[in-house]
Amino acid sequence: MRKIQIILWLIEVTGNQASFMFSLKVLRMKEENQTKTMYYRGKHKVKVVTKSEGYWIIEALEDFCDVVNCKEVPVKVGERRIVPIETVYKNKRLPPPVKEHEYELKMEKELEKLIAEKEKDQGEKA
Repeated sequence: MRKIQIILWLIEVTGNQASFMFSLKVLRMKEENQTKTMYYRGKHKVKVVTKSEGYWIIEALEDFCDVVNCKEVPVKVGERRIVPIETVYKNKRLPPPVKEHEYELKMEKELEKLIAEKEKDQGEKA
């Protein structure tokens, strides 16, 4: 609502369409450059400082422990890290659960089936 009021005010003051379009572009650029709170690994609050093609530089907004090369590394507020894009999310969430391999699921079902048949056979013999 505030943006619309600013735009209407600019049109009234300038009366010029070109200056209005320029003002609109400036407002869009400011909106894009505003940093939003994002979540590293879906859990930890961070701010994106720099975006590049494959990696982003993030700044921690809270203390947390990160795992690097199978070692826990404490990260303090204000510390910056270079991370892959896939590890930064807009919303707080946990990553999707790892799906089990289809073969393992199939073998578990067959094993349960065999156990049920043996129990049934033992029940008939007794």
